[in-house]
Amino acid sequence: MADTTKARAVAWGDLAFAGIVIAAAGVVWFGTADLPPPRYEPVGSAALPRGIATIMAILSVFVAVRAVRAKASGPGARQSLAGPVRVLALAVLLVAFVAVMDARLVGFRPAAAIFLVGTCLTLGGFSWRRLGAYTGFSLILAIGLHAIFTRLFYIDLP
Repeated sequence: MADTTKARAVAWGDLAFAGIVIAAAGVVWFGTADLPPPRYEPVGSAALPRGIATIMAILSVFVAVRAVRAKASGPGARQSLAGPVRVLALAVLLVAFVAVMDARLVGFRPAAAIFLVGTCLTLGGFSWRRLGAYTGFSLILAIGLHAIFTRLFYIDLP
């Protein structure tokens, strides 16, 4: 009985989280409607926030579908990865990443790599083997994102 209640609470929490993220994505999408059309950039200033908002909404739909399936399957179903401690840890990592970037304490590539390693460790757990894989993945992704932002979108990053 307690397992069923816990599974339903986690499913409702995931559904609420997905709804909040979809609402935030909608706010970002409609908030960029007033941005001027591009003059010199190939895609314009609204493309990046709208692209990120779209990705956020799509990923939230996946979270919602998984929550509905877990709720419908009842006890014994695979539990969600999003526990309150993990969600809080990810929120702290995200705020720290934005604060470090805003204060220009380090450049984008090292800040993004550290943020990504921390995110991977929070979601996947710690082991020395995983740490090596996470670090390699994070370095490649941070360098790739820097190249995309600076060369494709013409966004100046620290």
